[in-house]
Amino acid sequence: MSPWKNVSVLRKLVQLGAFLFLVYGGSLTGYYLEDKLSGALPALSCAYDMQGADLCTLIPFQHQMDHRLGEAIAGGGNLMLGLMPTLITLATFLILFAVLNKAFCGWICPLGTFQELLHNLGQKLGLQRVESLPSAAVQRIRPVKWLILLLLVFGLPLLAGIGWVNHDLGDPFCKICPSRILTT
Repeated sequence: MSPWKNVSVLRKLVQLGAFLFLVYGGSLTGYYLEDKLSGALPALSCAYDMQGADLCTLIPFQHQMDHRLGEAIAGGGNLMLGLMPTLITLATFLILFAVLNKAFCGWICPLGTFQELLHNLGQKLGLQRVESLPSAAVQRIRPVKWLILLLLVFGLPLLAGIGWVNHDLGDPFCKICPSRILTT
C-alpha cells in the first residue's frame, strides 16, 4: 500500500473525529470547556451551537472589538486595556494560521471537512465544476472580498462599540457565516 494512501486514510479519520468532537463534543465535555479549547484552536465551529466543544475565534474577537475596544474609544477609557485582549486574540489566531496554514482546514476544521464531503459527493455524482468568471475578473474582484471581510470582522463591531451603528451589528460575520448555517 502506498504511504500516501495511509496518510489519506489517517486524514479522513482525523477529520471525522475532529468534526464530531468540535461540532457535537459539548455534549460530552460540557458547554464551558469551549472557552478553553477556543483559546488553542482557530476553529470555525459556531458558538451558537450549544452542543459544540469549540467556538469560532471570531466570536471573542468581534466581542472584544465591540465591547472592549469600541467602548474604550467611545468612553475615553484606557485604550490599552481595550486593545490588549483584541491584539492577543488576533496574534494567537495569526500565529496558529501561519504555523498550521491550510493544514488546519484540511485536517481539523469542521467547515473544511464539510466542504470536502460536498466536493467528494459532487465527484461521485459526476458533477463538473463550473467556472463562472474569467480569471482576470476574479483577480479584479478578489480585493473586494477581503474588504468585506475586514468590514464585517473589524469595522462594524468597532463602530457598534463606539456607538456609531446599532449594537446588533456587533457580530455581523456570525450572521452570515456558513459554519453557523451548517452546525446550528
